[in-house]
Amino acid sequence: MSFWKTAVLAVLVGLLGAYVYWVERPALEAESSGTTLLVFDPGDITRLQLESPAQTIAAERIDGGWRLLAPIEAPADAGAIDTLLRAAAEADEKRLIDPTPEDPGRFGLDVPTVVLRLETEAGGLPALHVGASTPIGFQAYARRGDEPAVYLTGGALRAALQKEADDLRDRKILADLPDDVDEIILEGRNRETVALERRDSGWHLTAPIETPADGAAVRNLLSAVRGLRAVAFDAEAGPDVETQRGLAPASFRLRLSAGGQSTGLRLGTPAPEEGRELQPLAVDDRAQIYLIAPSATASLDRSADDLRDKTVLAVDPDAVAHVRVRRSDGDRFALVLGKDGWRLRDETGAGLDPLIAQRFVDDLLTLRGEEVLDADGGLPGLASGSAPASAIEIEFFDRQDSLLGALVADVSTRADGTMIHRAAARGAGPVYQIPDYVFGRIDKGRGGFDDETTTPVTN
Repeated sequence: MSFWKTAVLAVLVGLLGAYVYWVERPALEAESSGTTLLVFDPGDITRLQLESPAQTIAAERIDGGWRLLAPIEAPADAGAIDTLLRAAAEADEKRLIDPTPEDPGRFGLDVPTVVLRLETEAGGLPALHVGASTPIGFQAYARRGDEPAVYLTGGALRAALQKEADDLRDRKILADLPDDVDEIILEGRNRETVALERRDSGWHLTAPIETPADGAAVRNLLSAVRGLRAVAFDAEAGPDVETQRGLAPASFRLRLSAGGQSTGLRLGTPAPEEGRELQPLAVDDRAQIYLIAPSATASLDRSADDLRDKTVLAVDPDAVAHVRVRRSDGDRFALVLGKDGWRLRDETGAGLDPLIAQRFVDDLLTLRGEEVLDADGGLPGLASGSAPASAIEIEFFDRQDSLLGALVADVSTRADGTMIHRAAARGAGPVYQIPDYVFGRIDKGRGGFDDETTTPVTN
């Protein structure tokens, strides 16, 4: 009995598969092979209008970009509009439902869900009326222009056209920020004012201290400004709203200048908005208040320490001809740059891996701190007698054996007993905390250059 039941079931499954393949599949292919409701090239559209019972949205292509004209006037998101136009251009005329319906209301076309009107330079296209969704399946009813006929089309068209004005607004807030920004000022409540200016030699901090700035950190700051995007838009504006939003006075201000033209933005107080916390942002000379994710502001609120150049010792790499290393454990050695790379001074260099030596020198010349521990004073050299037992002193000389600079790195103990790795110029300049792994790369003794597996000498 079990065998016959299995056999009958197999036959039924086979018949069902044959029916789907030979009957339903061709019918579905025939439905999807119809012409489109409107024939046009999205690139030719110069104006669009979306009409729904709730509102009318109008947008126009101006100077190669899109701009909303109603219900608000604001820059439009070209990508969102292009997606909408492609959906309309690809909407299939799947099937003619009724050539002359007596009651368009049956299909939701007496009061359409949305009407799309498009214009090109040559004139307007027939309006596209989209009505109700079909009871079964992801499809919708549509009508073209003044024609009475009702067609079946994909439900993707209905979804693509059901937009609000904010869905089509450009959410980039300062994407047009000029490339030639030459001054940046960050200020606000409960923080010191930070000022930077661009000079021929690069970016420099001018307040609260005068010191070279980290060019990469400044570029990241400007990139964060250009990348600001609105999550939502405040429907209201005005002095009272700015005060309520914590924008007047602002908790944080950032001003940028380029070619004598200034742009400023202000951040307000984060507050719950529709189940999520958003932070208000205002741009000078704009009435609109933008709402952004609070996390987006973390890359804007930079301190002087965040933006200063944390290079431990600024030495011209091309000028360095030999490096002398002294260690508190008594190890002493020097590396000399020759035609074939680095070698140990006064030795043949046998067994020395020049790649390891080159990387060691590069690590020293590009050594950067991650946090300023002491703004001035440097670290004492070994000759002072006050260096920790774990100190390393490195001196850099040019080809005339003139001293270019010296740095000291050591392992220190915090007040709470934890260990910390430090580096600074010898006897001057800021003292920086450096990552443990970075200290490990420069913590080499004479025997640390023979092969890749050498264990660094540590104390």
